[in-house]
Amino acid sequence: MIKKKISIITPVFNEEENIIDCNKSVKEFFLQINNKYDYEHIFVDNSSTDSSLLKMRELSITDKNVKVLVNNQNYGILPSIFNSLKYCKSDYTLVCYAADLQDPIDFLLEALKKSEQGYEIIYAKRNKRHEKILYKYLKKTYYYLAKKLTNNILKQNVSSFQLISDKVRKEILTVSSNNPFIPYIIQSTTFKKIGIETVWIERKKNIAKNNFFSLMDEAINAICNYSGIASKISFILSFALFTFSIIFLIYNVVFLIKEFFVKNIEIANGIPSIIIFNCIMFAAILVILGILSENVNHLLQAKIGKKVNINEKINFD
Repeated sequence: MIKKKISIITPVFNEEENIIDCNKSVKEFFLQINNKYDYEHIFVDNSSTDSSLLKMRELSITDKNVKVLVNNQNYGILPSIFNSLKYCKSDYTLVCYAADLQDPIDFLLEALKKSEQGYEIIYAKRNKRHEKILYKYLKKTYYYLAKKLTNNILKQNVSSFQLISDKVRKEILTVSSNNPFIPYIIQSTTFKKIGIETVWIERKKNIAKNNFFSLMDEAINAICNYSGIASKISFILSFALFTFSIIFLIYNVVFLIKEFFVKNIEIANGIPSIIIFNCIMFAAILVILGILSENVNHLLQAKIGKKVNINEKINFD
């Protein structure tokens, strides 16, 4: 009987203290389940400046399950992961198993059981998070807004730590984007999906590379480029202003009629007309901006960011 194969993707940028432990956790997991599945552990190096790449090279020599993609520059986590999906040759892919070990590898045990029940997407719900209180509430606010603005497509406390079938992998690779927001792309598919609660723990070694500003960029990408919020705001404002303009027009017409019949009412000639004209023109401009932003929104999803280029592939056939 041919074993099913699992691909595990680990993005890396200056994680020299965690590389060995990360690979060890993967090896021990598959030993724990008596090697019921074959696997490949794909490290994606984002142009690290420490000894991370050296450690990955050493691992790849002694363990052919370890494969390495070396990017020619730092493209960021999500574009690197998305690009690495092209190189997976397996039945299932654990989309992002971070080198810092903050997500539990044991999630994979329950996720594989769910995959055997017919689920194509099994995502981790990080409802419990061991992190600083400021980041905890910032992320809570972000996930809440993202969920509402994407019509509940994005789930609360769900990141890229998800197990997907090969059908899902091929489906999401049809998306043409250099700046993909992977959680949204996966969750927007119609494949059968289910969540498993996990605990996100504090990292034990090294420091986090995702600072406040990089997390903010990721949030802006998710909310603005994948929710269409800019066009929605433009249309709402244009509708509100247009409604106001019509009401104001009717109000002034009534006064003009009254002025015709009642001689003691005075209105500065020309001023109301100018105000109405400006309001209507402003509303029209917002409508045009709304239409343009909707088109630009789609273009940004496909073209924004840099295309990921790989300098070297190690242990790939």
